[in-house]
Amino acid sequence: MFCGAASATNATWYNTSIDKIGVSGGHTSLVLDSKGNPHISYYDDNTESLKYSYKSGVKWYNETVDTGNVGRYSSIALDSFGNPFISYGDSTNHYLKLAFKYSGSWYKEIMDTGGIHDTSLVLNSSNIPHISYSDGFKLKYAVKNGSTWDIQTVDSKGSYVGMYNSLALDSLGNPHISYYDATNKKLKHISYYNGVWFTETVDTEKVGEYTSLKLDKSNNPHISYDDDVNCDLKYAYKINGI
Repeated sequence: MFCGAASATNATWYNTSIDKIGVSGGHTSLVLDSKGNPHISYYDDNTESLKYSYKSGVKWYNETVDTGNVGRYSSIALDSFGNPFISYGDSTNHYLKLAFKYSGSWYKEIMDTGGIHDTSLVLNSSNIPHISYSDGFKLKYAVKNGSTWDIQTVDSKGSYVGMYNSLALDSLGNPHISYYDATNKKLKHISYYNGVWFTETVDTEKVGEYTSLKLDKSNNPHISYDDDVNCDLKYAYKINGI
């Protein structure tokens, strides 16, 4: 297994091998910079490390960000200066961690503890990180506040909620999160407005794994997800209203 990238030009797909050493390429997350260059975070199973690859010009560069059975469930974002931020799990210590690069050096911090799964990272217009994640039992949401983190449990109604979460911020900076409620086997959406979290069931009957959420220009949510019963890819969207 290797980490690779693909792009399409004139209806043709081009594939590029990025990292071939050992078993690389699990738990990937991709973002494009202002010049259209790809930046990828991923887990290297051979070295049990978090790695980061990016393209500059015609060349790819690979870096090891953190080691020690870390790097699963990564999510990457770039700040307004093009610096990468990566949220990820530390499987050894059961930490949620954040790594960011500044002036050529990587900095890492522990955000939360307790069996971290499925992180989703977004930076707001002020480059402040917002992260949704699951501790295996609850959906949680964290925002950096100076040197500390403000952490909320936003859904704990069941034994296993918050898996496969995906985070987006609307034009007012309010968070929207799609996620799977494994207890009730349904897709849910939660959003924050005027100091209140609003929770909705989007689809039921064992659907909602592997969600991905985007908001359109009118802040309407659009969600892709898996229908495990019918083995289908599904798409849900909402027009007008929270």
